[in-house]
Formats: sequence, C-alpha cells, structure tokens
Amino acid sequence: MTSWCERFQRTGIRAVYKQTLAMVFMVALTAVAASDVLAVFPCCKKNCTTCQQHSHAAAAGIPQQPMRISPLAQQLRPDRVLIVTPLDRQDRLKEQVALMRRLATKLRAKSGFDVIEASERVCEETFPIRTGQFDERKLVQLGRKYLVDTVMYCNIESIDAYCPMRLEIQFLLVNVNQSVSIVSGSQRFDLSDKTTESFFYQSIGTDRVIDTTLKNSPSRLIDFGASRVAGDLSRIWN
Repeated sequence: MTSWCERFQRTGIRAVYKQTLAMVFMVALTAVAASDVLAVFPCCKKNCTTCQQHSHAAAAGIPQQPMRISPLAQQLRPDRVLIVTPLDRQDRLKEQVALMRRLATKLRAKSGFDVIEASERVCEETFPIRTGQFDERKLVQLGRKYLVDTVMYCNIESIDAYCPMRLEIQFLLVNVNQSVSIVSGSQRFDLSDKTTESFFYQSIGTDRVIDTTLKNSPSRLIDFGASRVAGDLSRIWN
C-alpha cells in the first residue's frame, strides 16, 4: 500500500504535465492567429505605411459620383440596351469605340441587361449629350431597328494620356417607349488623386513602384472608367 507522500508526488507530476500541455496548446493558437493577421497585412513592421495604405484604401474606396436619376427609373427598368457613341476624335486611339465595347461588356456582367453595340455613329455636333436634347423620331427608329427599350448615349468628353492620366465619361439613358431620360451623368477619373490612382493600379494588377507601360495606357484607364460607370448604373436597379 502506497503512502500519501508517494500519491502526492504522482498526482503533482501529472498536474504539472497537464499544465505544460495547456501552455503549449495556447502558444500554438497564438501562432496561428498571428499568421492569419500577417496573411492580410504581409508586413510585420510597427507603423508600417504599406499596411496603413491597404487598410485606408479598403475603408475609403472611391466615392460614387453623382448622377441625375428620374423618379420613373424604377418603373422604366432597362431590359435591352443599345449603346450609341459619337465619332472618334483620335483615330489612333479610337477612344469612343473602346468605351462602347467595354461598357457593353461591363454592363452585361454587372446588371444582367442585354446590351447591344450600335453599328452607326452620331455626329458630335448633334449628339444628345452635347445638345441637351434628342430627336424622338430617331430614337424610335433606333428602338425598332435594334429591338431595344433603352438607348444609352455615351461619350468620352476628354482624355489626357499624359501622366497623370485623366478621363471624363458622359452618359445618358433614354427610354424608347416613353421618350424620357431616366439616368444621366458625368464621371471623372483623375490619377493625380491618390485614392483613384490606388484603385486603378489594383484593377490592372500592378503597383505605383512597378515600372510597366500598363500604368500609362489610355485603354486601361477607359476600361477602369467603364467598369465604374457600369457598376454605378447597375446599382440603381439592383
């Protein structure tokens, strides 16, 4: 029969052993949690500007630019949209055609609308966005020809391909059946703005410090702007 001293030594050793295992387990959990944090913010330095920039950019985002939305917009939700642009002013860049194609692709993906690209162009002097009015007869003709319920006039008002690049896109959506404007607006994308610049670099998968021709590509900026416009438009009806 064992004495109380021997029993105390055995139970004491087991208690220490269990406590040691518990400490090892807690250390392992702490290491896993730390690795998760580092996966989000890969830098581990205190007051790291890289981590701060990532967190601030994610929190701030790019503010949605104002649009004029008709009270009838929800009742006249587009189903089949025709995109019309004016003639290209820069034959080398073909900026209007690039905008139309990218807007059509982004709108299909973000809104679910059936989007069609118009084969004909409109003279800029008579373009509805510039004149502030549209010809109802021509509007109905376009609706019948392409079997659409909405015509979207869009235009690159200005583009500056020099660093920092700048772009302004104007757009006007008109319901064919009612001949009324449902949405219009003008959006500007200026890469001299640090937030816009940051999100532009993210969209092309690069960074400010990386030297690449993509950073100075007007077509990439048009794609970025078209995606923003399509996203803002789709949120009206989503």
